[in-house]
Amino acid sequence: MKKIFLLLCLVFNFVLFAEEVPFPEGKDCVAWKTKKAMFFVKVKDPVGINCKIKLETIPEGNKLRVRVLVPVNGFDSGEPSRDSEVVDILKGDKFPNIVFLSEPLDPKEWRTGNPTSLAGTLNVAGNDSPLTLAVKKESAKNLVNGMLVSKFTTFKIDPPSVALGVVAKIDDYLELHFQVSIPK
Repeated sequence: MKKIFLLLCLVFNFVLFAEEVPFPEGKDCVAWKTKKAMFFVKVKDPVGINCKIKLETIPEGNKLRVRVLVPVNGFDSGEPSRDSEVVDILKGDKFPNIVFLSEPLDPKEWRTGNPTSLAGTLNVAGNDSPLTLAVKKESAKNLVNGMLVSKFTTFKIDPPSVALGVVAKIDDYLELHFQVSIPK
C-alpha cells in the first residue's frame, strides 16, 4: 500500500507540477532542475542537461537490468562556473559518475507494453538511494521519458548557496529528468 501511495505521488508530481526539460531530439540525456533565488528574489529555475550518458543492459536470467552512467562533468547549464560547482558538489574528483541501476526488468514488457514506473538505485557522490521513477513511453520514438521530484538532502547533498544565501540560495528541491532509448 505504501509503494502504491508513493508511486501515485510521483506520478501526480510528474503530470501536474513538473515542466518538461527540452532535451535534444533522439538523444539519451539526463537533467537536473532546481529552484533558485538571488538577493531573495526568485529567478529562472536553473537546468543542467547531460547527453554524455552511457546506457548499458545487464542480462539476469530472462530479465535484464539497465545501468545508466552519468559523468558528473558532462552537465551543461549554460553557465560554466555553475557546471564546475556541480562537479565539486557531486564530489566528481572521487565519484566521476552518477550511477542508476534498475531492478530486473522483463524486456518484452518494455518493448511492447506500457510501463509507468521504473524502480532502482541511484548512486550520487557515493551514496545509494533506492527510488521509483515515474516514466512515460513514447513508442513511436522508441523513447522512455521520466522524472523524479526530490530534494538535495535525500542524496546527502547540502543545497548550494553563495555568500551564506544572501547573494544566491538554492531551495532543497531537485527534479531529475531523463530521456533514454528503449534497449533492444
